[in-house]
Amino acid sequence: MSVRAPTIEIFTKGSFSALRHYGGTRIISLLNEAIIPNSEIRKSKDAKELALELTIGHKLANGLRLSLITHNKHPDILSVFGIDSTYAFNHVQWSDHGLDHVRRMHRLMDLLIGSMPDVYKKIKNPIFLYAFELFPYFHDLDQLLTLMSNDISERNGLEENDKPKKGHALAGAVMIMALTDKYMESAHMDKNEREAVEQLTAISAIMIMKHDEPEKLDEALSRDGKISGEALKKLSTDELVNDFNNNKLDLFSLSRKQIIDILIRTKSGKSKYGLYREFEREYEGVLEKIKNDERPLILNPPIPCQLCCRDTI
Repeated sequence: MSVRAPTIEIFTKGSFSALRHYGGTRIISLLNEAIIPNSEIRKSKDAKELALELTIGHKLANGLRLSLITHNKHPDILSVFGIDSTYAFNHVQWSDHGLDHVRRMHRLMDLLIGSMPDVYKKIKNPIFLYAFELFPYFHDLDQLLTLMSNDISERNGLEENDKPKKGHALAGAVMIMALTDKYMESAHMDKNEREAVEQLTAISAIMIMKHDEPEKLDEALSRDGKISGEALKKLSTDELVNDFNNNKLDLFSLSRKQIIDILIRTKSGKSKYGLYREFEREYEGVLEKIKNDERPLILNPPIPCQLCCRDTI
């Protein structure tokens, strides 16, 4: 398998809050410890190996973003969702959440991980880094699209769609899970790699769904004393939403169905799932499968990773 995603320059000037710095690196450290706490999959990596894996992950993530321009169901035609996303990412009016924001995050989060050997030497599986590199592109995409949609509605004298920040983290989590096959397609991966990629996007979804509260990441990602197993399955939707908001759930044991149920209840209901309408139209079949998927997000840890062929980079 070869990775053919385009190469772009990721280094840009910019500043980011110390809290966000902490949140970004803490996510990956906590996830690594929670999913494979005592596993020795391989020896500790050095800085050069880390840089290579971050580069691979970034190319894969950027390749996915660029691939959105083609329609999910009809790859020979352009995607309205992809066109809208590209327009929003590149328009100066929404640059606070556009590509400038994405590039600042890539630059600073990669630098922070690289400057913290006590963090990166504990990362036993590169799948975490590939999931991590998806985060900057997709954590605020729903918020970005809502901002754009609201501005267009306002200029045309129409009612705004929703508050941009409302439920956007959950929406981003659902979107990245729905893009699993698109990720594989953009990187020319084999079908037998789907289970690993599905876990990769699930890890990224966990990173995204609680990113707006970095000061509570330790609490949110901890598995100690959290509702899981049969008790989690028996929760009503109201209980599920309340316990999710209060960090009482084991996020790793949540099912994809439950995440969509929380999203639907959290957002305004102006679309079927609470997502950008054009995304829902294009990925309707995929979202329906996720809505009926009762498997826990993270299956059978540790997760083997054979997603890339380094001699093709």
